[in-house]
Amino acid sequence: MSVASAAQQVGTSGTPDADSAELVAAALRLDADTLVAVLEAYIARVGVAATWTSGAGRPWSRPANSASEHVKRCVDVVHLLSSAITIALHRIRSPSPATPCRPPVLLACMPGERHTLPLEALRAALGDRHIPVHCFGANLPISALLHALHRTIQPAAALILWSHRPIALPAAIRKACAVRGIELFVPGPGWITPYPGVISLTSITHALSIFTNFGLGPNSGEVREYP
Repeated sequence: MSVASAAQQVGTSGTPDADSAELVAAALRLDADTLVAVLEAYIARVGVAATWTSGAGRPWSRPANSASEHVKRCVDVVHLLSSAITIALHRIRSPSPATPCRPPVLLACMPGERHTLPLEALRAALGDRHIPVHCFGANLPISALLHALHRTIQPAAALILWSHRPIALPAAIRKACAVRGIELFVPGPGWITPYPGVISLTSITHALSIFTNFGLGPNSGEVREYP
């Protein structure tokens, strides 16, 4: 999947506002500092989940669309925008450390998957709720994932595997999770075939509701309130 289509997937609706207009202008003049500053300010006001899921609240959707519709060959603009989104998400507070009572949630992309923005947003949103997270990023080999599942002294609370590309879930992963009692979740459009005992995540809001019920969310620590 191209960076342009990845950025467009973040959102294609929403009404123009001051933030969107400023981001459009900053993106088209390649002003990386302004892009990051506006994104950080927006996230600080409403939080990661609300920023990512709302129509008008996805401030990066309009610059991405503008770059695609009005500046057809402006691949550099979309790459810079993608980088700014990642930087802003990485500056969210570090997740709370894992403890025996609060084991971490593991996040990873399947092999060959390099479209990481939704996974980055989920990592930041979980961290925003003080949920311990270990994120392995893009294109994690199955062998490395299996090592990670067995390397922790205490089993992880859950494993979240993102895939945008159509892919099958390896039996070895399902077996390792079953042996260690790790809940398995599969967000992303690449998961076409349902698997028994494997839960599909449909959105960041869906994920946060599940992990709050796990006892890892707002009741487990201080949670920032947004207006």
